[in-house]
Amino acid sequence: MLLYRSAPPRKSPLWSVTLRSASLSSRLGGTGDGILSSVGLIISFSILFLIAALRYGIGTDYWPRYAPLFERIHSGDVAGQEIGYVLLNKAVGLVTDDYQGIFVVTSFITIALFYRFFLRMSINPALSVFIYVFGGTYLEDFNLVMQALAIAILVNTFEFALRKQHLAFVLATLLAASFHSSALVWFAIWPLMWIRAGRAARITIAAAMIGVIVLAPQAVSILVGQFAPDYAWYFASNYGVTRGIHPAVLIVAVAAFGLTLIMVGRAGPGDRYADSVVNVLAVSTAVLVATTTIAYLFSRLNYYFAPAQLIAVPLALSLVQNRLTRQLLTVAFMSAYMTSFVFQFLVWNAHGVLPYDSIFSR
Repeated sequence: MLLYRSAPPRKSPLWSVTLRSASLSSRLGGTGDGILSSVGLIISFSILFLIAALRYGIGTDYWPRYAPLFERIHSGDVAGQEIGYVLLNKAVGLVTDDYQGIFVVTSFITIALFYRFFLRMSINPALSVFIYVFGGTYLEDFNLVMQALAIAILVNTFEFALRKQHLAFVLATLLAASFHSSALVWFAIWPLMWIRAGRAARITIAAAMIGVIVLAPQAVSILVGQFAPDYAWYFASNYGVTRGIHPAVLIVAVAAFGLTLIMVGRAGPGDRYADSVVNVLAVSTAVLVATTTIAYLFSRLNYYFAPAQLIAVPLALSLVQNRLTRQLLTVAFMSAYMTSFVFQFLVWNAHGVLPYDSIFSR
């Protein structure tokens, strides 16, 4: 997979909105054979899709929520469900009455949309896929089926924002909200695509966000209660706090934010691609830090902002001009992500997705 290293398509905004960096611009051209790149893309996608599509009974919400929900919707009971997810279940129900069908379809759509995001918006798509798997997003999506669909749609709106396609951004965000209403928080991303700030300002803003979240959760709860009352109760709950995030995950996230801040700052004046990536990553880091001390809702919110790491780390590493240093840092981050993966999913058994089981055991 790591040999997959092709250039972003010419339609990608990366060609027109990248940092004014010779090292970065040269790496936009990619390396490696085009045919091998395509083969690597197909193989890696196929493996991830089959593992996700054929999973059986794993994830804390597989049996309590998604399997019976498919059968309820199939029988006509759609009360209280997001319209997009209802329609998707009904479409799957036209083909099969087996609840496994919804896991096959949602897995394909979610992973395909993430791959589109990597190919069009990442400096190094192979590294983005690696972080997608070992950073936790891939396995988390086994359990967060509806929210995973929403996130997969939303990450592709980065491109709409950079191209100033405002209507497309709004419509895509509303589409994501039709699968999980909490996706409406993504409208907060919009201004982050335009704000430019120095490193000190970003650190100050991130620290202020942490302070507000930790010190004034009740005020934030009231605000959320006005716009998304179904989720306000999370602020009064400690569910998930002790097991929602392992310190290793937090350490890697903070390191990724620090490296990105340093490298983007050293590269000099940037453009909206780098600025927007760093801004969203700053929000993600602030929310992630706050998640370790207060209510569970912030881990839910962080799922929307965390994918910034998927393109921020490749961006930061690509700005390291010394080849040996860049390679060593890449190996270091890969090792760190693999270590956090072990703690999160093997030691803590987050989301109940491991050990893996397939439909062949039914």
